[in-house]
Amino acid sequence: MQSREGRFVRFFYCTALSLLTVTLLCSGCGNSSTTKTQLRALQASPNETTTVDISLDSTALFSTLALGSPTNYMTVTAGSHTLQVEPSGSTTTSINQSITFNASTNYTLITTNYAANLTPMLLTDNTTAPSSGNFNIRIANAAVEAGSVDVYILPAGSSGPSSGGVTPTIAALGFTSSSSYQSLAAAAYEIVVTPAGYPVVQYINSGSLSFAAGQNRTFAILPNASGGLTSVTLNDLN
Repeated sequence: MQSREGRFVRFFYCTALSLLTVTLLCSGCGNSSTTKTQLRALQASPNETTTVDISLDSTALFSTLALGSPTNYMTVTAGSHTLQVEPSGSTTTSINQSITFNASTNYTLITTNYAANLTPMLLTDNTTAPSSGNFNIRIANAAVEAGSVDVYILPAGSSGPSSGGVTPTIAALGFTSSSSYQSLAAAAYEIVVTPAGYPVVQYINSGSLSFAAGQNRTFAILPNASGGLTSVTLNDLN
């Protein structure tokens, strides 16, 4: 028969072991999805002579990022970080600044402006589903050479703003600015970008783009390597 002292020791040991198990199980609680966020990147500097590398707190995140080619989302820790952007193969830092991510939030980082003044453009992405039968679309102006633009989101096959009598969906969108998300019925549209106030000059005509119900999209206006403008449509949801 076990002595009273032995029973006490065994009780104490079992209790301590149980508490340790609970502690170990809960130690991962701080690493749950509530402390994480999602980040993707897009390079939009027209005269960057090479690709760029992007790091957080000196840890490489995206490498050899080419003009106009978006990355997939990467999981990063929420909170304050130091963002660093360098031309690939260089130790010269083009961007070095503090950046803060909220938990459970998706972001798009666009590196824009001319290479000598590379500028980060951080967008918060909408991952909430649109209302039934609709999609959401946002316009981001990351083209340094475009200046302020008017954006027309028109049913596919429309005559366009140059015919007159068409109001911009988004007017005077400045460089490094983004619009709010527009909720539209799922259908085919064409997106026309013109200098602000000059509907007869078309910077971009996307042609017919099909959007399905339940989608969220970002239409980013970008420079191309030859001095013109182009665009890329990013999938924010579905």
